[in-house]
Amino acid sequence: MDFGPGMASSARYGGMVAILKRPVVIILIAGLLIRFVLMPVFSYGYEVSHWAYTIENIRSGNGLYEISGYYYTPVWGYILGAVSWIMDVFGLDTLASRFDEVLPLQDAWWACIADVTTIQFNIIVTLPLIFCDILVGYLIYRMVREDTGDERKAAVGFALWFLCPIVIFASSVQAMFDTFCVLFMVLSIFLLRRQRYLLCGVAMALAILTKVFPGFLLLALLAYILAKNRGNRPEAVRAVALLAAGLIITSVLVYIPQIMDGTFLYSFSFLTDRMGIGLSSSGEWSIFSMQSLGFMLVIILQPIIVLALIGLAYLQYKESGDPDSALMRFLLPASAVIFLWTPSPQYTLIVIPFLAYYISVHGRAFLSQWMLVGVGATMYDLVTANGTVLFSLAAYTDLLDLGGLVEAILSFQSASFLGIHVMSILMVATAAVMSLGLLLIPYGFVVRPWLKRRAAS
Repeated sequence: MDFGPGMASSARYGGMVAILKRPVVIILIAGLLIRFVLMPVFSYGYEVSHWAYTIENIRSGNGLYEISGYYYTPVWGYILGAVSWIMDVFGLDTLASRFDEVLPLQDAWWACIADVTTIQFNIIVTLPLIFCDILVGYLIYRMVREDTGDERKAAVGFALWFLCPIVIFASSVQAMFDTFCVLFMVLSIFLLRRQRYLLCGVAMALAILTKVFPGFLLLALLAYILAKNRGNRPEAVRAVALLAAGLIITSVLVYIPQIMDGTFLYSFSFLTDRMGIGLSSSGEWSIFSMQSLGFMLVIILQPIIVLALIGLAYLQYKESGDPDSALMRFLLPASAVIFLWTPSPQYTLIVIPFLAYYISVHGRAFLSQWMLVGVGATMYDLVTANGTVLFSLAAYTDLLDLGGLVEAILSFQSASFLGIHVMSILMVATAAVMSLGLLLIPYGFVVRPWLKRRAAS
């Protein structure tokens, strides 16, 4: 029976309305609206200006490390190369301009640079990060739906990632590429659960070479493979070999340009410089200073972190039942243990996908940790930015006066309470909230159940 074009059009309209009413679509639209509002208004100039320097270096025909300005492993630099190509297509030449009004603040505050990036550049450099946010949310959604068969729980998992304050801030304001690291990391877990071990190794290599933290989770991946192939040693060896092959081959391919131009060691300067370790003028390694207490604590805590991860991997391997379920449960405390001390708030993005999965699958037990980490990390970043997030808006529109904004920030920096700078108080308070949320994850997962069992016995 033919109902005619009018009936077909009505059916299509009804189908579109049904799609738009799905919870995950509503969450997606809400999250995108928040990001699209933030992008042209706020920008963390200290971070974004370095991406502008890197793109200018690429455009001038230099390698990533031939001119100062890029301090990370190559993966994000390659992505910025793609961003540069897109900008060339649209004819966007001006990335940033120097404003003398900002110079007094640049001299007074390390997280400030007088080169203020344009609003157009801020938008273009954040768009790939927002796209990554969507993909990470989709992978979480898929895994929750596969494990529970519940569309609503899957939408909750998507929301806990996509609407998390620090996720939104890191991609849409700070323009930090940690979300790319998280994408490759979650993709590796997604592939591991499908026994695509070679591709899992490829994705994990990209994650580690974007930010090193996912490397700590390799023990959890190994525990999963051994548990999945318990009693089948040849298959376990084959799976581990494929995973290792993916890691090694991808790492070599990523680093071919740096190996050829002799800048391989310098690509790790973001680690060594922050610890006061680097290459001397004679080309020899030297330890000349510890530049911050935070990174000193990171080094001191490494043995404890590694031992804790070994213990968690062992518990995961010994877990009876489904290895997939054990993997996803133990990835939560493992990812949190990495950050017993967190030098920078955006690093916490590593933990959020596992929090989102755990809460949506197992209930609200860790919802308070999600709130503490998400809100605390965001507030810490806002305090650190100290009003500089409005520089692009003030510099390139008439909505704010740049000079007046700089004076207000300088006044806030000098404000004190009981002889202590207000800014220092706020940084300590917000860092404490973030750290508390992270520390409560392994406590709630391992220590509290152990204490209950001991009390019961």
